[in-house]
Amino acid sequence: MALRAGHRCEYCHAPEVVFNFPFEVEHIIPVSLAGADHETNCALACRSCNLWKAAHTDGLDSESGAIVRLFHPRDETCYDHMLHLNHSSQQMAREQWMRLGLFP
Repeated sequence: MALRAGHRCEYCHAPEVVFNFPFEVEHIIPVSLAGADHETNCALACRSCNLWKAAHTDGLDSESGAIVRLFHPRDETCYDHMLHLNHSSQQMAREQWMRLGLFP
């Protein structure tokens, strides 16, 4: 799975190489919600994204107030959906990774 993901979080694209532990396997549709335990339903995820998503498949859009489907790493582009990535600490980390040539 890590090879398929290019050793990057499939949600935020963080490079696994800068962390001191391997990324986690995350079920896109949680097994608890009848998601398959198959690689097509699994994504490589950093701890932050895995904790943020947890067992959710939808969430509240803070702008419209509508319930929307959460990002699906095989079907969508993360930049359109992962607004939680804009916390100042995450922005600073991405800036450093870009300086090092480790971020897309």
